[in-house]
Amino acid sequence: MRTRVVLGILAVSLCCAMSPSRSRATTLARQPQQAAHTLPPELQAARAALDAGNSRQAIELAERYARGHQSDPRGQVMVGDGYAARLPAGLYRAVRAYREACRLDRDNPEPFYKLAQVGLRTRGDNGEALAAEGLERVLELDPLYGRAWDQWLTVYRNSGGRQAMIDRLRLHDSLPAVQAMVGRLLMEEERYDEADSLLALALAADPTNVAWLALRAQSSLEASDASRGLRHYHAALERAEHDSTGALWQQVVGIATPDELLEWSRGVPPEERRMWLLAFWARRNPDLFAGHNRRIMEHFARLRYARKNYPMLHPLINLDYTRAGRALTLPPLPSEQAAQALCETFEFAAPMTGGLGIVRALSPGPSDVRYRPMLGMDALGFPVMEGAVLFPLSFDLNDLGVFDSVGAKTGYNLATGLSDRGLTYLRLGPPDGIVLGGDNALNPVCNDTRLVRWRYRQWGELRFTFVNFLGSRTASEIGFAPRVREQFNTTMVALTEDHSTVPAPLEFGVWTAQFRSTDRAEITDLVVITTQGRLAASLVSPTGVPWETRESRTGIVLLPGASGRYSLLTHAKVGDQLGRQTLDVRLRSFTELPAVSDLLLGGVWTGSPDNRTAMLGHVRHDLTFSPGDTVRSYAELYGLTTAAGMVRYRATYLILRTGDVARDYARETWPDAQHLAFERRRESAADGVTVETLDILPQWIPAGRYLLRLQVEDLLTRSPVGRATIALEVR
Repeated sequence: MRTRVVLGILAVSLCCAMSPSRSRATTLARQPQQAAHTLPPELQAARAALDAGNSRQAIELAERYARGHQSDPRGQVMVGDGYAARLPAGLYRAVRAYREACRLDRDNPEPFYKLAQVGLRTRGDNGEALAAEGLERVLELDPLYGRAWDQWLTVYRNSGGRQAMIDRLRLHDSLPAVQAMVGRLLMEEERYDEADSLLALALAADPTNVAWLALRAQSSLEASDASRGLRHYHAALERAEHDSTGALWQQVVGIATPDELLEWSRGVPPEERRMWLLAFWARRNPDLFAGHNRRIMEHFARLRYARKNYPMLHPLINLDYTRAGRALTLPPLPSEQAAQALCETFEFAAPMTGGLGIVRALSPGPSDVRYRPMLGMDALGFPVMEGAVLFPLSFDLNDLGVFDSVGAKTGYNLATGLSDRGLTYLRLGPPDGIVLGGDNALNPVCNDTRLVRWRYRQWGELRFTFVNFLGSRTASEIGFAPRVREQFNTTMVALTEDHSTVPAPLEFGVWTAQFRSTDRAEITDLVVITTQGRLAASLVSPTGVPWETRESRTGIVLLPGASGRYSLLTHAKVGDQLGRQTLDVRLRSFTELPAVSDLLLGGVWTGSPDNRTAMLGHVRHDLTFSPGDTVRSYAELYGLTTAAGMVRYRATYLILRTGDVARDYARETWPDAQHLAFERRRESAADGVTVETLDILPQWIPAGRYLLRLQVEDLLTRSPVGRATIALEVR
């Protein structure tokens, strides 16, 4: 299944950033289009007709000139321009005219460049050949001509093609921009020492060039030189606001989530790019205890492997660019569907007795996709399996609604140069198992190497096969091809999520409570509590740097932050076993008064209970108590009205026994709950904070699951202050 929609050519050059060296390079570069006033009058008239949209008249004028001036390549270029305006009908004549102009003037990049533009517009295998033919010669003549380098990066290239381009560019390697170009190709060839040397030369000419710093970092990180790579990478991030080429984004777009793609496409202001990218990586930190983000090194190691083993083989096919190209993808033939039913969605069957029959056997594997109840036999005698449905290859992600379509519009494959398997490897890492062909090992029909399935223990099975294009069922591009709902769901994981392979098997619970900061009223203190083990936690805002990671051996961490939406990273550790959770949280603002904090629950202790620090020292981590325990609740009230140095309020506690915590938590009223009401009269504290506690006696909470709600009313103003709710269990 192909899951891409309308795309644009997004491969971004990492080497052609604006720099002081660019002024030297412009003496070599020429404009892709000749100025009209430099043309003969006949061709000026043809150009004017073409600009006016009259391609027929432009062609007639240009052909007349070309017949009378057979040695002038400008006539053939204008003929090509006329027919190029009439693509696809004018394809053959446009190509013929441009090639004749190339023959007449081998040292002029213009006709070669225009030949390449025809290829890029035509797409497909023929278009790719034309684009490569034109762009390779352009770059040999003038590496900085037009957008030739950017466009060449969108064409398929293998090791031989990269080496040939390196040899062409060596003619101009005194230019820093060309040194960076060659450095990129050497990096793709995994010749990292040579790449580093050339990139160092380029950076010597312009040490602040963000694109070249990003390339230098990538080269070192791919070569497993973490210290040097991270140093260059953070230097590039420091200058992210000057990244006019989008180099830093191009390096990570392959693992961006749909929300991140949407946010970037809307435009991150240049001055916020550094913080945005820092937050991007902070959300992916696989081990907050490690002191550094191993996900960065892991990403570039995966990128190296995926680029080498799973590149796009046909980057210019229409399937990756247009809705029409996607709609023309062919469904499987009936015979293919029958083979898939036999080989892929088959269950163990009793051995057949008597006569000759097919022994239906399955090879063992971790996936349970193929074990499905048999619903019967179809007209051909093949089993009909539950969930064995055909997902149309032409669905539109704009209408699907399963995730934001911006991810597909960006074009993961085109942006990364990776096939669907490469994209999966980049996002999820190596599979736990790979199966070629079907599971029915004893049936030779199922031994089909055109079918590949990747199995992940955590997410399930991904199915890849050769994509069937209109007019051809032998294309060499392998893409997503889910056949059952489980495979479709795993495909969605591969397209919308990314995960580290750093193991995190520890299961733990985590809960939070929010209070006003004791230091600054505009800051909220988020208390994070884990059910077991040591805790490391960090708040990451969508577009800003995270607050520092804080660790605690007691399993309680306090994180300050301004009000707003955050990702809360919580990692727990018991011994050497790590666990990870990421939660979406919204920090409240306690600047609007009066207000009530969240609740804490714990055991009782001797001494004063009106201290948050003391309460946190006795908090019950798993919110579970034994029968007979007295439970102490703790809350803070802010901004109560003061009269004669005193505050007066009513605290009402509702204790609800529940069988469905989520349902009852959302209910506004609990008519069947126990009600405990207390009128309090307290001295007003200098900081405006009033502590409210209650010891809940065992007879009020026999064994069961409960919700506790505190509602507060200011008795001086007869107005509600707020409420807080928490769950607990007695067993």
